[in-house]
Amino acid sequence: MHDPDEVKLWIKRAEQDFKNAVEFLPRQGSFARKMVCFHCQQTAEKYLKAFLVLHETTFPKVHDLRRLLRLCVKFESALESYRDSFELVRPYSVHFEELIDEAEARRAVETVTNIRDVLRNFFPSELLQAFDK
Repeated sequence: MHDPDEVKLWIKRAEQDFKNAVEFLPRQGSFARKMVCFHCQQTAEKYLKAFLVLHETTFPKVHDLRRLLRLCVKFESALESYRDSFELVRPYSVHFEELIDEAEARRAVETVTNIRDVLRNFFPSELLQAFDK
């Protein structure tokens, strides 16, 4: 059986990243936009890792959303249809130098909000209750 505390820990981390992305969004400047996109990628990554913990699956210590999604699809094939969404936020892990405009940052938040909503549907409600306040 999965460890509910470990699942909650990954969800907590994902939610903190999501909150950070949303809080940085209205700020001006290149650094703020990079932080928005970075936290969007981290939200997606940590929700995938929470999903894998839920399914008692070990995962490599990577930031590679493609690799993590491949593992998750083994348990929920419907996630495959969100591959393009994961691809949109994938480049923002730890190594990106491109300039990011406001529209791109907004698109990243919209995309990760969708990813977050989809993934949360696969968790038992008791694991999400603490984060729905």
